[in-house]
Amino acid sequence: MPAEFLDSSRAAKGLETRTEAYLTQTLLPPPREYFAKIRIYLQRMTDTKRTTNGVHLLSQLNLENGDSQINAGPTIFKEPCESIRFRSGAQLSFGITLRSDGRNARLLSYRFYLSLLPASGLRFVRIDLNAPKDDYDPLHVPRCHLHPGFEGIHIPFPVMEPIAVLDRIVHVVEPHFVP
Repeated sequence: MPAEFLDSSRAAKGLETRTEAYLTQTLLPPPREYFAKIRIYLQRMTDTKRTTNGVHLLSQLNLENGDSQINAGPTIFKEPCESIRFRSGAQLSFGITLRSDGRNARLLSYRFYLSLLPASGLRFVRIDLNAPKDDYDPLHVPRCHLHPGFEGIHIPFPVMEPIAVLDRIVHVVEPHFVP
């Protein structure tokens, strides 16, 4: 193998180690409280006219294994669907999975899917934190990554608290696609 590939592989493994360390150290409020934080955030975005219809799409599910999932629209985006809408015509849906010990929660995974209008040049931007498992190839599919309009492209993305990802999408990503 070329030396450059070995350096890329080592760097990817280092990023994966930092991602896992962040996830181990980061404690979130219990799912019900985190749901409330997201609800307040989405209501503020609607009140300031950044988005429409976000709050009524929010739901919380208790999964069979005890984990909690917070969703806004479908976690796998398919048009047409109920989703958070932006003035640009873009639509956002997301799903977040948390594991709680009663006092705190740990972040397990998320998927934020921003569907864009055809005139934008991209079909979508998706930010994923995949569920933990042992068989990731961090060079080709890092656990936390961004899809820039193509399913097969996985660009490493820094893991962040879900509400921070939501905020970046609302204030940084989506405004670039306003006609």
